[in-house]
Amino acid sequence: MKKLTLITAIIIMTSFLFGQSFQIDIPGKEISPGNYKLSSKSDFLKQPYLIFEGINTQMRVIWQLNDTTAVCEISWGADSTYNLGNTSTTEYGVDHQHGHTINGLTPGTKYYYKVVYDDAVFEASFKTAPSDNASDLKFFVYGDTRSDFENHNLNSQAMVDDYTADPDFQTLSLFTGDHVFFGADEDDWTDNFFTNSAPFVRKRMAEVPFVSCLGNHELYDSDYNLDYNTELFGKYFPFPYVERRYWSFDYGPMHVTVLDQYPDYYQLLPLEGFLDLEQLEWIEQDLNNTDKPWKVIVMHEPGWSCEGSSSGYSHPNNPDVQNLLQPLCEQFGVQIVFAAHNHYYARACKNGIYHITTAGGGAPLYDIEEEFPNVINTLKVHHYCKIEIEGDTMLVTSVKPDGEVIDLFYLDQNNRPEHLLGFLDKEDGPGDICDVNITADGQITSPDSVGYYGLELVPGYHEASLMLDAYCTIESTVQIFDDTETALDTMLMICTNIQKFDDLGVLKISPNPVTSQAVLSLNLSTSIPIEICIYNTSGICLKSWQFKNQQLGEKTYKLDFKDLPEGVYFCRLQIGNEMVTKKIIKVK
Repeated sequence: MKKLTLITAIIIMTSFLFGQSFQIDIPGKEISPGNYKLSSKSDFLKQPYLIFEGINTQMRVIWQLNDTTAVCEISWGADSTYNLGNTSTTEYGVDHQHGHTINGLTPGTKYYYKVVYDDAVFEASFKTAPSDNASDLKFFVYGDTRSDFENHNLNSQAMVDDYTADPDFQTLSLFTGDHVFFGADEDDWTDNFFTNSAPFVRKRMAEVPFVSCLGNHELYDSDYNLDYNTELFGKYFPFPYVERRYWSFDYGPMHVTVLDQYPDYYQLLPLEGFLDLEQLEWIEQDLNNTDKPWKVIVMHEPGWSCEGSSSGYSHPNNPDVQNLLQPLCEQFGVQIVFAAHNHYYARACKNGIYHITTAGGGAPLYDIEEEFPNVINTLKVHHYCKIEIEGDTMLVTSVKPDGEVIDLFYLDQNNRPEHLLGFLDKEDGPGDICDVNITADGQITSPDSVGYYGLELVPGYHEASLMLDAYCTIESTVQIFDDTETALDTMLMICTNIQKFDDLGVLKISPNPVTSQAVLSLNLSTSIPIEICIYNTSGICLKSWQFKNQQLGEKTYKLDFKDLPEGVYFCRLQIGNEMVTKKIIKVK
């Protein structure tokens, strides 16, 4: 530790004797992002933080004192003179909590505020929500911090850097639930989410208003009992709830619907939340009544992700989201749904609606189970999301705390055609997925860069074909029903280019054409795992076999075609990281 000089000591002693406060930088000492005076004898148990209550001309400030009953002062202004207003606050509740809603503000404007408690002084700034007719917006989304305030602090430090470099990001933080491990335990909130040992969390929450949803961990006490009636979440985040802990608000060009998946019949196991009938009726009314061009849903459990497990218990994709919420999203034009629960990042898309799992706020990360339906991108990392709306386009950028971009994509306000045909993938080979020609009844389209495609078709039967040079053409009959969207199964385009395995081996299949059984012969010159798959012309895998490391020499594998109808099939052999495909014809 650096020693204080005699002059510094005299200054401090003089200040103490005459009751003055000041700020001093001690060489080699790291200064906290929270703006405290060094001479403060008092402290905040929970430093001032901001929440958005849905009105763009006001801002709510909340803080909590230590075991002291005291009067506090809050002042605010257009600059650090704080000359627009001030008032005294007294505690409410039973544990020295204070708060004040600053009214009469101008939308989209930066303000400064100061909270004084005894000789402790806290100073920060905020920006009010944009005007109702705003077309552009930037904000943050993240979730699942739980007990790891160090990684939460790193994410927050990166967000502070973001809005310091670009003040348009000093707007709003949406949080997707699971703030702490035991949300019905007061100590967990104090020691983790609101800890003063995470200075950048404190700074960001003091300068960027916070809106969060309920996670399952907000209901657990320290013995893993469910406490449906815990008051702690509502005490720290007293949003104007419609019922239980769900509500909605407008923010510039965006309407945000915040959901509660934990009615009083939710159980600890299985780990699966619910959307009760009363809330579903409210969601339908809420989405129907908004005229905002962008509609966003914030909740905890995702409908489409890569699942995962917690302490050996499965975290499945939520069926209520898939079966009950998704149809409402499609009906009322929701563009994007943010969730958490599974501790990683995942981007999925279902019928043009994006489902983002952003659960890398600090909680221990889960292993990712890959190849789940509709998932486009996923990564096991701590992260947060930056959202930028410009008119009818949204940019979503997901980043690690060190600034590395892990995902980036654009979406339009009207992201869905009336009838969506599906999602397409292809084997490694020449060409890009967006080069595929898709035709149906004379209409032609191509997938986007990740494989989603759509065509507006009248009700009835349509012959669709998907073509790309060097790949097998896919032909399929699709039936379109009136006032509905019809989705084909995810299809894989099979590459017809025969790759040579060099010294890995030579592939032979006989007989071909086949009536009931074919023999695949392979001469291996190295020990390596093998996978054999039989696909139909729609790219759907019908049969598969996996073999662990095979020994050197000639190998034969029997392929059973007895239960398959006549037609063309493709046998794909994967040896290590290389693949070869052979056409097989099934006859009587």
